[in-house]
Amino acid sequence: MNGSLKILILEDSPTDAELLERFLKKEVPGCIVMQVNSKKSFVKALDNLLPDIILSDHSLPQFDSAAALQLARRHYPNIPFILVTGTVSEEFAVNIIKLGADDYFLKDRIKRLPAAIATAIQKRKSENSIRNSEAIRRLIMNSALDAIVCINTSGRIIVWTPQAEKMFGWKEAEVTDTQLTDTIIPRQYQERHREGISRYLATGEMRIMNKVVELTALKQSGEEFPIELLVIPIKENDNEFFCAFIRDITERKELEHKLLEQQRTEQLKITATALEAQEKERNALGLELHDNISQILVGIKLILSRIKNNKELVDEIVATSLSYLQIAIDENRKLAHTLVTPDLVAEPFTDQIKSLCRTMLEVTGITVTLDTTRYNDNSLNDKMKIAMYRILQEQCTNIVKYAKASAVDIILCNDDKNFKMTIADNGVGMDTGKITAGIGLRNMNSRLSIFNGTAKIDTKPGKGFRLSIETPL
Repeated sequence: MNGSLKILILEDSPTDAELLERFLKKEVPGCIVMQVNSKKSFVKALDNLLPDIILSDHSLPQFDSAAALQLARRHYPNIPFILVTGTVSEEFAVNIIKLGADDYFLKDRIKRLPAAIATAIQKRKSENSIRNSEAIRRLIMNSALDAIVCINTSGRIIVWTPQAEKMFGWKEAEVTDTQLTDTIIPRQYQERHREGISRYLATGEMRIMNKVVELTALKQSGEEFPIELLVIPIKENDNEFFCAFIRDITERKELEHKLLEQQRTEQLKITATALEAQEKERNALGLELHDNISQILVGIKLILSRIKNNKELVDEIVATSLSYLQIAIDENRKLAHTLVTPDLVAEPFTDQIKSLCRTMLEVTGITVTLDTTRYNDNSLNDKMKIAMYRILQEQCTNIVKYAKASAVDIILCNDDKNFKMTIADNGVGMDTGKITAGIGLRNMNSRLSIFNGTAKIDTKPGKGFRLSIETPL
């Protein structure tokens, strides 16, 4: 036992006090003993000595052991208190133990007193340790951002933290010892909750145990809202209970819903743009067939019809018809070339670009300069190459139709992180304030959005038009 043990004796009999002190110093070497015989001296000794244990007689003038115990518990609740008296009824002994005394001894039977002192002190230390642990645990639980709700194996609430009060609306006193199904569990989950507890007690298995799941819960107002839930079983000595860590995910669900709506809206826009592009291609194809190839074929028909009345001109008419047929074939090949997906296996991407510039720009008299010195053909996958090809094709169409340009510069380049394509003409340009998101530009942006790419336009009236494309690799 600790040699510096401090013992406070409350005894009005100097003889009995002296005998008890001698006994203690013999049995507990090195202990410090202080004797007091009144309420005033008792209170003073409590503050000055701060004893490790109190040994009290039962009956003192105007002050008894019950009053001394209450006084000690009020000021120093953790100091052990043992009643040591000459005579006391069994009923009183039971009552003073109920009041908080640690033990009692008759003065003629104190041989076990040193062992009782050691036991009482150790018991108080253990209780203090548990109390401190409980206080720390309560502090942690109360400071948690999530609501923490614990229930016993009967489904009754035993822990309800401040965050639970804030989240659900009930105060701790209102829900403690009530069934969880009577508070936060919606009707559609109540039977499953009861079955889950019964299954766990019978088999040790519960489907949602130790898993993060998303459910709904009820507020005191009756509002049902989404939560994220983690339930863990806890065993402490002979006690078993369940702790639920609950997070309100209303804001997250609202954001997810908004994101889904935005994605749906964007998808509808992309679909609408794709349909418009298809209609544009079909219309262009129809016009090309009607205004060009069909007119050539009609001309051939008219020329051939002259054979009947001008047989002497057969050779000339056939030669002319063959010439026009070749023109029709060339126009049909050109039209097919603009519609068919480039064959990147048969022809490298840069060669496809050169062919596109030749058939769309150079045939109209536009000079094309293509710079690929800083471009690595392996940097783009096939899907990206086709997207860049279609964007260039779209811009070439715009240049031929609107730019009135005589020269076009095209630059392809890339580094480890990004691919860039610049298409610049020396045409009439336009006022940036008049640029609208027409189908051509929307189609480009739709293609770029798949690869998180961007398109930038730089133009002024009379200063040409520059389209800069950039996409991450």
